[in-house]
Amino acid sequence: MRVFLGIELPDEVKRSLLSLPRESIEARWQTAEQLHLTLNFIGELDEAMVATLRERLQSPPLEPVSLRLKGVDVFGSAEHPKALWVRVEPAALLQHWHHTLRDRLEAVGLEQDERDFQPHVTLARFGRKAVSVKEFLKANEEYISPNFTVDQLCLFESHLSDKGARYEVIERFPVGTL
Repeated sequence: MRVFLGIELPDEVKRSLLSLPRESIEARWQTAEQLHLTLNFIGELDEAMVATLRERLQSPPLEPVSLRLKGVDVFGSAEHPKALWVRVEPAALLQHWHHTLRDRLEAVGLEQDERDFQPHVTLARFGRKAVSVKEFLKANEEYISPNFTVDQLCLFESHLSDKGARYEVIERFPVGTL
């Protein structure tokens, strides 16, 4: 199983993201079902390790958070983007969650990426063809989603195909129990 820890977005936030203008940019845009916030990518696990992970995620609580999405950005450059994404605020709280969860994952033998964590929601992915997103970035720099409260953390399974990824929640953990 290919798994990760993340946050489901409320329908109201998904609708807000899907309302951003897409017509002028050739990309693989995320569908409502694909929109989420990844906290910790884990990778391929067998059923036994998933069971161990579920047990490990039952202890000490994470603090609940109220979030919003604000402004768009790009991985790569505006002239040669790899992915288009929306920032998440407050980033510091999610960075704390990420590090706390990383410690729990490492405690059960799951190696974690040491790169800086940038909380974000991916809007679109790009192929090798050069596409400029300068105008999109400028037009949506003031984007703000409705505020939302995170009351659960999700263990997702990622199913990859040539049509893109499909994400399935395989377990939900109420924030007060993490």
